[in-house]
Amino acid sequence: MEITTKLTDILEKSVEEKEQFLLDFINNNDLELTPGFTNTPLIAIIGLGLYLGLENHNVFNCVHSTTTRVISMWDSEFNRLWSYCKANNYGDWWKDEQLALKTYKF
Repeated sequence: MEITTKLTDILEKSVEEKEQFLLDFINNNDLELTPGFTNTPLIAIIGLGLYLGLENHNVFNCVHSTTTRVISMWDSEFNRLWSYCKANNYGDWWKDEQLALKTYKF
């Protein structure tokens, strides 16, 4: 799915539409959550979720629905990264739409 609107336009959408956008983002970018290699994709997903204004549980449910793998300590790892990303303003990276479009598929 090619992005047809600006990322900022997504901010005006409903929570359900934002969740679908995040799910599409995960799938379009083949963000795999492989045990031992979850930080990079999770940080991207959480950062976008923060930018979209989604809550922890919304992003967690999107991530969880896209993987069939059972990852040990999944809840604590997700929450640890969520807290870190939120405290360090990882949602702000997505404000540079040109960089986001160069880095990821929408």
